[in-house]
Amino acid sequence: MRNTKKVLRIRNYNVNKNFSKLPIERIEYDGYNQASEYHICGATRMSIHSDDGVVDKSLVHHKYRNVVVLGSGVFPSRIQVAFIT
Repeated sequence: MRNTKKVLRIRNYNVNKNFSKLPIERIEYDGYNQASEYHICGATRMSIHSDDGVVDKSLVHHKYRNVVVLGSGVFPSRIQVAFIT
């Protein structure tokens, strides 16, 4: 658990440092750290219209225009995966 807290501290520091020069009011973290991000890849669909997706081509949220979504969740279209059990 101690190593996880250290990783989160480093991640938060790097994000704040990298975005400090941009006109960003606040950066929020969900506080959830998981071992793998693969299962959330492609969960945030990119589209021109809000009825087809969550973000536009600039990664700006359709409903909350002051929110930019960064991460592996954003893809131009939904990717279908076949699960093998």
